[in-house]
Amino acid sequence: MSDPQGPGNGSRPEAGDRVETPGRPEIGGRPPAKSPENPQQTGKRALWLGIGSLALMLLPTAFPLALGLAVAALIVGIRARRSARRLAALTPGGATAGITLGAVTLALATPLLLFSLLTWSENARYTQCRDRANTISDEQACWDRFRSDLERRFNLPKGSVPDVGRPS
Repeated sequence: MSDPQGPGNGSRPEAGDRVETPGRPEIGGRPPAKSPENPQQTGKRALWLGIGSLALMLLPTAFPLALGLAVAALIVGIRARRSARRLAALTPGGATAGITLGAVTLALATPLLLFSLLTWSENARYTQCRDRANTISDEQACWDRFRSDLERRFNLPKGSVPDVGRPS
């Protein structure tokens, strides 16, 4: 015989009683398992991260962000390839492209970032000098000093830094 006051008979459940709701996990139970991600979608995400990292690398002040996106493209691309292998699915082409673009960005942006960090003080001095310059000859003097500062910093022979950015 069932208890008229037990669970399921209109009374409130007591501590320790199992309560099940259709379509929902038990209270106190585990949530449903996370469905696996679609490797193709994840591969596209890796591709866009790789493209974004390469594009940001072309902006003069976005090296740190470009490096972060490059690392993210590598991680997401590798996860997409592993997920495809685990699910016995085709390897997403976007994942491979994202890994490649992320690696290229890392290979190109890392030396540029290191160079800008090594020449931080020389660059700051050059920027301050150009801000105070009133004439083109003052700007050229700033550039000449910047070149000599770089040559001194890296022990290069005099005149070895090219006139690529010289004001005209």
